[in-house]
Amino acid sequence: MQDSYPIIYPLNVSLKGPGFLIDIQGTGWALVTKEGDASYWAEGVHPGGLSAGGDSPTEAAFRLQRTLRTIILDLLVESRDIGPEAFLKSVAKLFGQISRPAMQDWCEAVEEVRAGRVELDGVGIRKAEENKPRVQISIGEAPAAARLTEVMLPGVKIVKMQAPAIDQNVADDEEPALAA
Repeated sequence: MQDSYPIIYPLNVSLKGPGFLIDIQGTGWALVTKEGDASYWAEGVHPGGLSAGGDSPTEAAFRLQRTLRTIILDLLVESRDIGPEAFLKSVAKLFGQISRPAMQDWCEAVEEVRAGRVELDGVGIRKAEENKPRVQISIGEAPAAARLTEVMLPGVKIVKMQAPAIDQNVADDEEPALAA
């Protein structure tokens, strides 16, 4: 499986709205493959059903992370009027999706990494068994002081969403890693 990279990527998102905080921590698996001469394509393995392209394997993986984050924000906006239970169900359903064809290719690519036939400059390696796909969602009430403190933390970007009264706090993207 030449030019295929099994990627493990983190997802860390905190969302706040009027009176609530949502913290999402997760790990996903993706398969990055070379397309043509210059571009790379990241396909979500678990969660499946999402993809993103880039000029390098790491760029494609970072874009996939951002795509997943955007999907989660869309789910929040869609379920805002229904309540947090609808949001939780939607995120659980999203993370329950597995691309079976991509999973098989991902497992084969992991074996190539383990055999030392695939490496990616500047990208670490993590054991697949210790970094299984998962999502953990915490929902709580946010007093005004907590929201203010969160905004003032150094190294945190605040992104205003189009929908009113929901902010997204995202620490800088953590590096994806090769799975072994």
